[in-house]
Amino acid sequence: MGAPDPREIERLQAQAALNPAFYRWRVGAIAVAGDVALTVIQILPIALPIFIGLMFYNFPYKFWLFAAVVAFLAWVIRPSVSTGAR
Repeated sequence: MGAPDPREIERLQAQAALNPAFYRWRVGAIAVAGDVALTVIQILPIALPIFIGLMFYNFPYKFWLFAAVVAFLAWVIRPSVSTGAR
């Protein structure tokens, strides 16, 4: 993987200059999608066995319980912003 092609960079800059609002929306959508993907990857190894275990019990609120557990895990595992030594 080498350095990016300067012509490609110029093309992307020109495309962003034509419609800055769409460019900001697209960058924001990519950031949100990446954040969701990171959260799913972090929670899935913990939540999947819980979900499989809940499938064996005849508990009417099992999916609500599972949703609460996943929401709690997302909150606990969520990476926090740190400012380093400041």
